[in-house]
Amino acid sequence: MDIIALFGIHPFWAWMSLAAILLAAELMTGTTYLLWFSVAAGITALILSIIPDQSMAFDLILFAILAFCTVFAGIKFFPFTGKVHKNDINDPHSRLLGETVVVLEDFHSGIGAVKVGDTRWRALCADGNPKAGDVVKVSKVDGATLFISPCH
Repeated sequence: MDIIALFGIHPFWAWMSLAAILLAAELMTGTTYLLWFSVAAGITALILSIIPDQSMAFDLILFAILAFCTVFAGIKFFPFTGKVHKNDINDPHSRLLGETVVVLEDFHSGIGAVKVGDTRWRALCADGNPKAGDVVKVSKVDGATLFISPCH
């Protein structure tokens, strides 16, 4: 027996399999594009378990309607902000971007040190040489070096 015939006999498992495959693909990409289609396939499977013996055309139309609804519900209730999270677990230094920090010592040739919390950081400034006590803004982080710019 081929897989198409098997899924024709047991449509619940066909739709649950599709939901699982789409969810696995979503977990690998992390984009949320496939999540809503996976949810729609799961709901389709649940509905077909309640009202079995429907035609394949009914199954496909039901899935299309549910996919449309879940995509728009996902957009409405879980909108993509396009912003990077300040506390990104994969890049903990990204939280420093835009922070104001205090210069610890006078900069010479654009190189100096700043204080972030209770930690001293090496800093580079392309816009002059800030003096000790000046307040500057972090514009970039590269490893253990902060790139700063004067606050205006």
